[in-house]
Amino acid sequence: MQTAVGWRDREYAKWTDEERNRFLGSGMPNLSHPSRARGGLIRPGAGLAILVTAVLLALGHFPTSHPIAPTLRFRIPGLSEAPPPIRTSGTIEGLTSAALGSTLSLRGAAPKGNGPVTVEGSYDGGRTWQTLSTVDSNDGGYAAQVSLNRRGTLEIRIVFADGSQATGSVTVS
Repeated sequence: MQTAVGWRDREYAKWTDEERNRFLGSGMPNLSHPSRARGGLIRPGAGLAILVTAVLLALGHFPTSHPIAPTLRFRIPGLSEAPPPIRTSGTIEGLTSAALGSTLSLRGAAPKGNGPVTVEGSYDGGRTWQTLSTVDSNDGGYAAQVSLNRRGTLEIRIVFADGSQATGSVTVS
């Protein structure tokens, strides 16, 4: 019957540093010396990882005009700058009341450039907004339609691609 032999009982485990160096080409580190026991202050490769992280962090913030920098730009929550304030570009003029079940047509000028125009509505005084319609602005203008299927005062907010807004209200009866 064979018995299991632990690694400490094997011959190579009993070698001295001199024997290990002779047979394997290098000796094991002298674990009695503190700097050798822990492998130095920084493990191999950790310095490179720190350097790469620092370079990516710097490229994410400097220089902003470089063509590569915007693709590397990232934001750290809590450290990033505050979002730009919402700019109200105007009010919605025209119809102030409409019949239940009808369709409200909204047309107007959009800020320079093309992009999505979102029509949002709220029946509870602006506490909860719902998307009523999304259209694209073309040639500086937009046209959207909203179905009126609830009675009350509908607060309307039109949000343009540049972040500006137009507001108004319609009484639905």
